[in-house]
Amino acid sequence: MEIDRSKSKAKYDYEEQVKVLFSGSVRKFKRNNGDLMEGVEVVLQHDEKNDTFFLIVRLAATKNPIFTGFILKDKSEVRVLNSNEQNLEISAFAINKEKKMELNKVKLQLDTTENGKDLKSKIKDVIEGKIVPPAPTEEK
Repeated sequence: MEIDRSKSKAKYDYEEQVKVLFSGSVRKFKRNNGDLMEGVEVVLQHDEKNDTFFLIVRLAATKNPIFTGFILKDKSEVRVLNSNEQNLEISAFAINKEKKMELNKVKLQLDTTENGKDLKSKIKDVIEGKIVPPAPTEEK
């Protein structure tokens, strides 16, 4: 069956569900006492509808996530390791197999000092409650 593409019309209005606050390359990644991984990237996302912040570490080549955690206000932490701004330790919460929240220590070595400072600053803003969702809009 031949499809006449001139008569075929499809329209999809894409609406972003989350806002990306930070995205960057990571040289080295380690979660808790797990294995050291290379060739990954980190993304900090904000789901404005639910006011939830996600820390996602994924493989750079395939974009498959290898860690997804929550950054929680007044509960999560971020600190610099070895006095080097590109080395960060982040306390993020993830849901385990028993469907309970568990604390994870994520260690990242970002590709640049500037990216390390930027990610640290954004996570601190989340922890301190400085990033707030926009006021709800009236749907028509």
